[in-house]
Amino acid sequence: MRPDELDNIVIRVGGRDITGNWDVLSRYCGMGPPGERETWAFAYYDSVPSRDPDTVTPTDVLAAASLHPGLTRADLAWFHDQRRDLGRWLENLPDDIALAAAEPSIVRQVADIGRWTGPVGLPLLTKVLHRKRPRLIPLVDVHTARWFAPVIGEDRWPQTWRRLLNQLRDEIDITNYVFLNTLGAAVAEETFSRPSALRVLDIILWMRGRPDTERAE
Repeated sequence: MRPDELDNIVIRVGGRDITGNWDVLSRYCGMGPPGERETWAFAYYDSVPSRDPDTVTPTDVLAAASLHPGLTRADLAWFHDQRRDLGRWLENLPDDIALAAAEPSIVRQVADIGRWTGPVGLPLLTKVLHRKRPRLIPLVDVHTARWFAPVIGEDRWPQTWRRLLNQLRDEIDITNYVFLNTLGAAVAEETFSRPSALRVLDIILWMRGRPDTERAE
Protein backbone atom coordinates (compact mmCIF):
# COMPACT_ATOMS: atom_id res chain seq x y z
CA MET A 1 0.00 0.00 0.00
CA ARG A 2 1.09 3.59 -0.65
CA PRO A 3 1.82 5.88 2.33
CA ASP A 4 -1.35 7.88 1.68
CA GLU A 5 -3.38 4.66 1.71
CA LEU A 6 -1.71 3.54 4.92
CA ASP A 7 -2.48 6.87 6.56
CA ASN A 8 -6.16 6.43 5.70
CA ILE A 9 -6.38 3.32 7.88
CA VAL A 10 -8.70 4.00 10.81
CA ILE A 11 -8.79 1.84 13.93
CA ARG A 12 -11.35 2.09 16.71
CA VAL A 13 -10.24 1.28 20.25
CA GLY A 14 -11.53 2.38 23.60
CA GLY A 15 -14.67 3.74 21.94
CA ARG A 16 -12.73 6.23 19.80
CA ASP A 17 -11.60 6.32 16.19
CA ILE A 18 -7.89 6.92 15.61
CA THR A 19 -6.73 8.35 12.28
CA GLY A 20 -3.35 9.26 10.80
CA ASN A 21 -1.78 6.14 12.20
CA TRP A 22 0.91 5.62 9.58
CA ASP A 23 2.23 9.13 10.17
CA VAL A 24 2.93 8.57 13.87
CA LEU A 25 3.99 4.95 13.44
CA SER A 26 6.52 5.70 10.71
CA ARG A 27 8.01 8.54 12.74
CA TYR A 28 8.35 6.32 15.81
CA CYS A 29 10.05 3.64 13.74
CA GLY A 30 12.60 6.09 12.31
CA MET A 31 11.02 6.49 8.88
CA GLY A 32 9.56 9.98 9.16
CA PRO A 33 10.97 13.21 7.71
CA PRO A 34 14.43 14.26 8.96
CA GLY A 35 14.13 16.04 12.26
CA GLU A 36 10.86 14.29 13.12
CA ARG A 37 12.11 10.72 13.42
CA GLU A 38 12.31 8.82 16.66
CA THR A 39 15.68 7.08 16.76
CA TRP A 40 15.90 5.49 20.17
CA ALA A 41 12.99 3.19 21.02
CA PHE A 42 12.43 1.17 17.85
CA ALA A 43 16.14 0.80 17.13
CA TYR A 44 17.03 -0.37 20.61
CA TYR A 45 13.92 -2.37 21.51
CA ASP A 46 12.03 -3.67 18.48
CA SER A 47 15.03 -4.15 16.20
CA VAL A 48 17.07 -6.05 18.79
CA PRO A 49 16.47 -9.79 18.24
CA SER A 50 15.13 -11.90 21.10
CA ARG A 51 16.62 -15.36 21.37
CA ASP A 52 14.99 -18.42 22.97
CA PRO A 53 11.26 -17.59 23.36
CA ASP A 54 11.18 -19.35 26.73
CA THR A 55 14.20 -17.61 28.27
CA VAL A 56 14.37 -14.04 29.55
CA THR A 57 17.93 -12.95 28.79
CA PRO A 58 19.90 -9.87 29.87
CA THR A 59 19.38 -8.56 26.33
CA ASP A 60 15.61 -8.60 26.81
CA VAL A 61 15.86 -6.64 30.03
CA LEU A 62 18.38 -4.12 28.71
CA ALA A 63 16.38 -3.60 25.52
CA ALA A 64 13.35 -2.75 27.66
CA ALA A 65 15.41 0.03 29.24
CA SER A 66 15.03 2.02 26.01
CA LEU A 67 11.30 2.22 26.80
CA HIS A 68 11.67 2.27 30.57
CA PRO A 69 14.27 4.84 31.65
CA GLY A 70 13.67 4.10 35.34
CA LEU A 71 15.38 0.70 35.21
CA THR A 72 17.22 0.16 38.50
CA ARG A 73 19.88 -2.18 39.84
CA ALA A 74 17.15 -3.87 41.87
CA ASP A 75 15.20 -4.51 38.64
CA LEU A 76 18.28 -6.06 37.01
CA ALA A 77 18.86 -8.28 40.03
CA TRP A 78 15.21 -9.37 40.11
CA PHE A 79 15.14 -10.51 36.48
CA HIS A 80 18.38 -12.43 37.02
CA ASP A 81 17.12 -14.10 40.19
CA GLN A 82 13.71 -14.95 38.72
CA ARG A 83 14.89 -16.12 35.29
CA ARG A 84 14.09 -19.78 35.93
CA ASP A 85 10.62 -19.05 37.33
CA LEU A 86 9.89 -16.79 34.37
CA GLY A 87 11.16 -19.47 32.02
CA ARG A 88 8.87 -22.14 33.48
CA TRP A 89 5.93 -19.76 33.14
CA LEU A 90 6.79 -19.03 29.50
CA GLU A 91 7.13 -22.73 28.68
CA ASN A 92 3.44 -23.18 29.50
CA LEU A 93 2.35 -20.23 27.35
CA PRO A 94 1.88 -20.84 23.58
CA ASP A 95 4.06 -18.77 21.28
CA ASP A 96 1.92 -19.18 18.13
CA ILE A 97 -1.35 -17.57 19.26
CA ALA A 98 -2.39 -13.93 19.07
CA LEU A 99 -4.26 -12.31 21.95
CA ALA A 100 -7.23 -11.63 19.68
CA ALA A 101 -7.65 -15.39 19.08
CA ALA A 102 -6.66 -16.63 22.53
CA GLU A 103 -8.99 -18.84 24.53
CA PRO A 104 -10.07 -17.54 27.95
CA SER A 105 -7.74 -20.02 29.66
CA ILE A 106 -4.73 -18.55 27.82
CA VAL A 107 -5.84 -15.01 28.64
CA ARG A 108 -5.96 -16.04 32.31
CA GLN A 109 -2.40 -17.35 31.99
CA VAL A 110 -1.26 -14.00 30.62
CA ALA A 111 -3.16 -12.20 33.38
CA ASP A 112 -1.13 -14.24 35.85
CA ILE A 113 1.75 -11.83 35.20
CA GLY A 114 0.17 -9.80 37.98
CA ARG A 115 1.60 -12.17 40.58
CA TRP A 116 5.07 -10.70 39.98
CA THR A 117 4.09 -7.06 40.34
CA GLY A 118 5.41 -6.59 43.86
CA PRO A 119 9.16 -6.20 43.30
CA VAL A 120 8.85 -5.20 39.62
CA GLY A 121 6.20 -2.90 38.20
CA LEU A 122 3.79 -4.16 35.57
CA PRO A 123 4.93 -1.67 32.88
CA LEU A 124 8.51 -2.97 33.01
CA LEU A 125 7.41 -6.59 33.31
CA THR A 126 5.22 -6.41 30.20
CA LYS A 127 7.95 -4.62 28.22
CA VAL A 128 10.34 -7.48 28.93
CA LEU A 129 7.85 -10.34 28.46
CA HIS A 130 6.33 -8.84 25.30
CA ARG A 131 9.63 -9.65 23.61
CA LYS A 132 9.04 -13.34 24.36
CA ARG A 133 5.37 -13.45 23.23
CA PRO A 134 4.91 -10.35 21.03
CA ARG A 135 1.54 -11.46 19.65
CA LEU A 136 0.09 -12.41 23.02
CA ILE A 137 1.47 -10.14 25.76
CA PRO A 138 0.67 -6.43 25.35
CA LEU A 139 2.85 -3.64 26.65
CA VAL A 140 0.99 -1.58 29.21
CA ASP A 141 1.80 1.75 30.72
CA VAL A 142 0.11 4.89 31.98
CA HIS A 143 -0.72 5.95 28.43
CA THR A 144 -2.57 2.67 27.77
CA ALA A 145 -4.55 2.86 31.00
CA ARG A 146 -5.52 6.48 30.32
CA TRP A 147 -6.76 5.68 26.83
CA PHE A 148 -8.98 2.86 28.05
CA ALA A 149 -10.03 4.52 31.31
CA PRO A 150 -13.44 5.61 29.93
CA VAL A 151 -14.38 1.98 29.25
CA ILE A 152 -12.57 0.02 32.00
CA GLY A 153 -12.42 2.63 34.74
CA GLU A 154 -9.35 3.77 36.62
CA ASP A 155 -7.76 1.68 39.34
CA ARG A 156 -4.40 0.50 40.55
CA TRP A 157 -2.30 -2.23 38.97
CA PRO A 158 -2.72 -5.17 38.80
CA GLN A 159 -6.53 -4.88 38.94
CA THR A 160 -6.48 -2.58 35.91
CA TRP A 161 -4.23 -5.09 34.14
CA ARG A 162 -6.82 -7.86 34.13
CA ARG A 163 -9.60 -5.61 32.84
CA LEU A 164 -7.30 -4.05 30.25
CA LEU A 165 -6.14 -7.43 28.99
CA ASN A 166 -9.70 -8.62 28.42
CA GLN A 167 -10.64 -5.31 26.82
CA LEU A 168 -7.75 -5.56 24.38
CA ARG A 169 -8.67 -9.12 23.48
CA ASP A 170 -12.22 -8.02 22.69
CA GLU A 171 -11.31 -4.82 20.86
CA ILE A 172 -8.64 -6.16 18.53
CA ASP A 173 -11.30 -7.82 16.40
CA ILE A 174 -10.75 -9.08 12.86
CA THR A 175 -10.91 -5.61 11.29
CA ASN A 176 -8.55 -3.98 13.76
CA TYR A 177 -6.23 -6.97 13.69
CA VAL A 178 -5.95 -6.85 9.89
CA PHE A 179 -5.33 -3.11 9.92
CA LEU A 180 -2.70 -3.28 12.68
CA ASN A 181 -0.92 -6.16 10.92
CA THR A 182 -0.97 -4.24 7.65
CA LEU A 183 0.75 -1.34 9.36
CA GLY A 184 3.26 -3.70 10.96
CA ALA A 185 4.04 -5.29 7.59
CA ALA A 186 4.65 -1.84 6.09
CA VAL A 187 7.14 -1.10 8.86
CA ALA A 188 8.93 -4.38 8.11
CA GLU A 189 9.31 -3.46 4.44
CA GLU A 190 11.39 -0.44 5.42
CA THR A 191 13.14 -1.60 8.59
CA PHE A 192 13.23 -5.43 8.31
CA SER A 193 11.76 -5.57 11.83
CA ARG A 194 8.06 -6.36 12.09
CA PRO A 195 6.17 -5.19 15.17
CA SER A 196 3.18 -7.29 16.17
CA ALA A 197 -0.38 -5.93 16.12
CA LEU A 198 -0.16 -5.37 19.88
CA ARG A 199 3.08 -3.42 19.54
CA VAL A 200 1.72 -1.30 16.68
CA LEU A 201 -1.27 -0.37 18.84
CA ASP A 202 1.02 0.41 21.78
CA ILE A 203 3.13 2.74 19.63
CA ILE A 204 0.07 4.52 18.26
CA LEU A 205 -1.42 5.06 21.71
CA TRP A 206 1.90 6.24 23.13
CA MET A 207 2.34 8.74 20.30
CA ARG A 208 -1.24 9.94 20.79
CA GLY A 209 -0.43 10.70 24.39
CA ARG A 210 2.05 13.35 23.28
CA PRO A 211 0.49 16.79 22.78
CA ASP A 212 2.27 17.35 19.45
CA THR A 213 0.78 14.20 17.91
CA GLU A 214 -2.71 14.04 19.42
CA ARG A 215 -5.04 13.43 16.47
CA ALA A 216 -7.74 11.15 17.84
CA GLU A 217 -11.30 11.97 16.83
